[in-house]
Amino acid sequence: MIEISKQEVIPLLSAHYRQQLTESTFSIYQFSEKYGCGFDEFEGKVQSSEEENFEEWDDYIAWKGHRQSAKSLSETIKEIEDGLFELA
Repeated sequence: MIEISKQEVIPLLSAHYRQQLTESTFSIYQFSEKYGCGFDEFEGKVQSSEEENFEEWDDYIAWKGHRQSAKSLSETIKEIEDGLFELA
């Protein structure tokens, strides 16, 4: 059996989660470009619209998910880089 230290694993784990964060961040950017506004403004528009637009609702759900994912991934990356994880 080989022994691998946490310090050796940190760059690999960090890179893995950073790639996922990049993907979510790019999706967020694409939605803001598509609708010409930020999430909060878009959310207000979708939720206050009298007519339901399925494409906008689908995008709203995806956009919201990418924002939550980006926040969670950022927190995970910080914990990894601070060494706040255990190897099983």
